[in-house]
Amino acid sequence: MIHDTGGSNLTDPVPNESASVVSRTVKGLFLAAAIIGLLLLDNYVKADSLPPGMRRIWSGAKLLENGLVLIVPVIILMTIALTEYSSVMSKIGAGTSSLFLTITGVVLLLSAWTGFAYQYGSYEACPAFLHQPAFNVIIIMCISIMGLFSWYSLKGEINHSMLSVAATGLGLIYIVLPFVFLTAIRVRWGTGTLFMALAVCKFTDVGAYYSGKLIGGAKMSPKVSPNKTWAGMIGGICAAVFSSLILHHFFAEDLGLFSVFVFGTTVALLAIVGDLSASLLKREAGIKDYGSLVKGYGGVLDMVDDVLFIGPGAYLFFALTSSL
Repeated sequence: MIHDTGGSNLTDPVPNESASVVSRTVKGLFLAAAIIGLLLLDNYVKADSLPPGMRRIWSGAKLLENGLVLIVPVIILMTIALTEYSSVMSKIGAGTSSLFLTITGVVLLLSAWTGFAYQYGSYEACPAFLHQPAFNVIIIMCISIMGLFSWYSLKGEINHSMLSVAATGLGLIYIVLPFVFLTAIRVRWGTGTLFMALAVCKFTDVGAYYSGKLIGGAKMSPKVSPNKTWAGMIGGICAAVFSSLILHHFFAEDLGLFSVFVFGTTVALLAIVGDLSASLLKREAGIKDYGSLVKGYGGVLDMVDDVLFIGPGAYLFFALTSSL
């Protein structure tokens, strides 16, 4: 999330801008440390670390090697994000059920994750009906959207019902599917690869934020996000490419320099577009932030709007490069 203070009618007075930047930086470092700690825990907790008796009783112990440690935090973040999304959509007349979105999202995420753990990981105890994660995702999305469509039809609700169905579908595509792709990256290529994708995304945020602050200049999209500049975009891309060149030595040694450059540039562009897209939705709803979970950062959607956009792109990149 590249920080966005919104339009003039949505921006609170800032008494000390330098203090705000320092506060934001400190909070960002704490958030980064928490994420790194969680990823390290996920990387080192294995099924072999459990007592032999528990491994025999619990058939899902192998899931520890396929991202089980990350799944609970991911579900919590996704649930909060879907709740924030539902609240925003209701403000623009396309109300959705956060409960319906959450239940559908959790079922979709878990079914895809266990399927990927069977296909690419070591989860041999996966039920047979979950062996095809891509097919399961399509089926669950179709059933949920058609089921909601039928529900509104049977209830005879005409006003805004189509907007609600469309908003529900968008919520699944915009929020749930990116989390599915991120968990798939973890299962298929490991914690290090997932960390590299997230780190490059957030280095884009940092580079764009500070270069935009220092240089300023022409605005990218004044009506959507008045504080984002072209200088910030260039700074974000440079930070992404530079961080990719460093991180690939630790987490993606097989990538050539050209591939690393493509990865950094692609992630940066997707992150910036993702942030702008989130700003567009906020402007439409007339709000500054999606929530107030962390002061200076907003809600969960404010913090992961860029991550959501890089999920599918990063998965596609690693899938293509690993097949070459």
